[in-house]
Amino acid sequence: MTEETTTREPTATERAQERTVIYASAADTLITISQLIVGLTSGSLAMLGDSVRATIMLSVEYTALWLMRSIHRDKLRRYQFGIGKLEQFIWLTIGLALILIGFWLINTAVIRLFSSDVAPSPLGLAFAAIVNGINVLVNSFTLFAMYRTRHSGESEVFKAQAKSRFIKVINSSALQITFTIAALATDPVIALTTDTIGATFVSLFMIYNGVRMTAKSFPHLLDAPVPSQRYKRITEVAKNAIQHPTEILNIRTRQSGRSDHVEVTITASNLHSVEQLKEQISLISEAVKKEIEDIDLAITVSTEIVSK
Repeated sequence: MTEETTTREPTATERAQERTVIYASAADTLITISQLIVGLTSGSLAMLGDSVRATIMLSVEYTALWLMRSIHRDKLRRYQFGIGKLEQFIWLTIGLALILIGFWLINTAVIRLFSSDVAPSPLGLAFAAIVNGINVLVNSFTLFAMYRTRHSGESEVFKAQAKSRFIKVINSSALQITFTIAALATDPVIALTTDTIGATFVSLFMIYNGVRMTAKSFPHLLDAPVPSQRYKRITEVAKNAIQHPTEILNIRTRQSGRSDHVEVTITASNLHSVEQLKEQISLISEAVKKEIEDIDLAITVSTEIVSK
């Protein structure tokens, strides 16, 4: 078999993570269908907005599930510099989806609040509260299951799924309060106002978390350098590892998912043998990898200096 077609067997923890996401996505699908039906029939903007959010998020969930299964089976090994950008793209996609839906929902909520729309029906709001209550339980149990299967070397895709699930728990729990109040309210104005408040909270919460997730992914996708403190630490460790007459000409860094790529360029014009050069490279490499976590290090020798 060729290198690209060879796969590995996922570990027990990885399979547990996959099962958790599969069950969660299946439950989300059923809940989303129920939310859409209740939102359309009851006239609840909060429920309808949450169902639209959930529909788009489902497409992201299934894409992330495919990517996570591919990672666990080493099907993406042809990406020789790792799949950090693919993983960060999932963060970006989820973040942008949350932001766009959030702005759409808050705009719709404001327009309806100052229009002549009638309040959602009490029976419809009662069904909305029931469906959302089930959603709270599903999200809570799923989040608990995800945290139980987490480990230090998990993929960024699974982290994004866990983060998204945490947002869903907070979102659905807050909605449960507004749905319950709106369903019990006897005044249509109170019911309409409470439902609009719920929709506004959903939109603001989605925008906030969407911005955070997008901001997290952009530096990795744009090959931004590592933070200044981390760069200073890398430079310090590399210089302290020098024992032979060697000079560090340049250190380049870029963020790329789980590991930061670091290139250290040295000159060895005063070294007297290839063995000394190899020893110096080894010293720098061992020191940096020992002191700095999550780093993909490359050490190059300046050809301009060596050719003199």
